[in-house]
Amino acid sequence: MKYFGTDGIRGRAGEFPLLPDFLQNLGRVAAESLAPAGKDCRVLIGRDTRESGQWIFLELCAGLQQRGCVVFDAGVLPTAALSAGTRAGGFAFGIMITASHNPWDDNGVKFFRSDGYKLSEQQEKLIERMIQEGFQQNPSFSPSRIVQEAEFWPEARAVYSKRVLQMLGGKGLAGLSVVVDCANGAASDYAPWLLRECDASVFAIHNKPDGRNINSSCGSLYPQDCMRQVLERRADLGICLDGDADRVTLVDEKGSLLDGDDILALLAADMHRRGELHGGKVVATVLSNLGLDDHLAKLGLTVVRTAVGDAHVIRAMQEHGSCLGGEQSGHIVVGTHSTTGDGLMTAVCVLRSMAAYQKSLSELRTSFRKYPQKMFNIAVRYKHPINSLGLVSNELKTLEQKLNGCGRVLLRYSGTEPKIRLLIEAPSGMDLDSLAAPLIQAIHAEIGA
Repeated sequence: MKYFGTDGIRGRAGEFPLLPDFLQNLGRVAAESLAPAGKDCRVLIGRDTRESGQWIFLELCAGLQQRGCVVFDAGVLPTAALSAGTRAGGFAFGIMITASHNPWDDNGVKFFRSDGYKLSEQQEKLIERMIQEGFQQNPSFSPSRIVQEAEFWPEARAVYSKRVLQMLGGKGLAGLSVVVDCANGAASDYAPWLLRECDASVFAIHNKPDGRNINSSCGSLYPQDCMRQVLERRADLGICLDGDADRVTLVDEKGSLLDGDDILALLAADMHRRGELHGGKVVATVLSNLGLDDHLAKLGLTVVRTAVGDAHVIRAMQEHGSCLGGEQSGHIVVGTHSTTGDGLMTAVCVLRSMAAYQKSLSELRTSFRKYPQKMFNIAVRYKHPINSLGLVSNELKTLEQKLNGCGRVLLRYSGTEPKIRLLIEAPSGMDLDSLAAPLIQAIHAEIGA
């Protein structure tokens, strides 16, 4: 698709497609395609802490209001809270303005249906077609941006916090100490407050957003500060969120990092013991380590693989009747409690396990043998189909022949950034950097930025 990537529409704020005329057109099209005909169109919009979030909000409001929608402002809050609020508040749909883990000067738009789930691929395609038709009919489109003030709707936060507390079943987290890295993002004030509501002892870092420091050397992509603070404060757990708190990585009391695969393994074992993992299936993406499959097979569980993006994970969960899925990056979906990737809920589920079994995270984590794996991210000028790139295709075939069935290579474009991602997984003893070098050189030569 032209506009939608793996997680909504995303780009540099102030550059196409995140320009006023496109955003207003997007708001109008969303109202026409997602709101029930003949009924009141109430829309809930939230955002993270990027400085561009407010003007993007106003442009979307203008388009929505031109189609008769009444817009409610959820303010700054995590994506999962926006999703929960959309469902609980009976809204026609919800919109989250965020670029998740991207730098501050990016932004994006994520849509949620009235049931709290992200749009289907068919709905995204319909919106794209309607946007294209709108611009073709009005090539010099210059909309008016007279916006009625949106009513503030803080209940989304309350809905989400109630859901988290209900998951704990009235049993708090007293006695557990937590360091939470808020990535200067959407959870900066909310995550520390909610964890304290759960009776945990909380020390918050990177929780002073200024509009430009979101994800800057902090959060799930940069956990080093959290790892250090956990050791210095002798905390039981470190929680590293990203800009909209839909992903998480964790730090155990020894300062060791747990990625999404580690968290999936831990939660799968816990939910299996509790009898909550109905069907015995866990959904992971093509990027998750093959060692996860081997490990869960020993527990009698099956891994279902899907494309990258938590929307794909959720669709596969629904198709296979699974209530647990996620990505190595830390997008984890506990289907019994969330309808989207949810970093805070995931962290509280792990804390619940620690409290229930009276074990430290290093004791509780299920160590499994990971295949040596490395990801390379290469900036590109454009995203031509990989099979149309002569040099790249030839080197890709050569690399696959070298692995000779003993590992795997995955080459795919990022759905959210102008990059191509190369994943190599191979048995111990193979030099992954040397294996990747010829293919990376071909990528730079043919499409490199």
